[in-house]
Amino acid sequence: MDQPPAVPVSTGSMQEPGATHTRLSGRWLLLARVAWLSVAALGITLTTLSIPIFFAQVQRLRRDYFHRAVPGCHSGFDWAGDAPLLAQVR
Repeated sequence: MDQPPAVPVSTGSMQEPGATHTRLSGRWLLLARVAWLSVAALGITLTTLSIPIFFAQVQRLRRDYFHRAVPGCHSGFDWAGDAPLLAQVR
């Protein structure tokens, strides 16, 4: 009745040989947080700034599409050209 030798239970406080310490602390932690916040702020800023540009592109594509698809369709209001038409509506 041979029993295998007892294996000590690891409590997690001892590092294994060859393992590296991967926790950041002090200045490195501060630097990592500043870098993370900078990247996040840049992403939010670029996304926010791109929204008006996106809508302008969509509006231009819509205007160009209707101008080609529907002859005589005005995509915008032309004060000089449409004023006589508005006078007839009254």
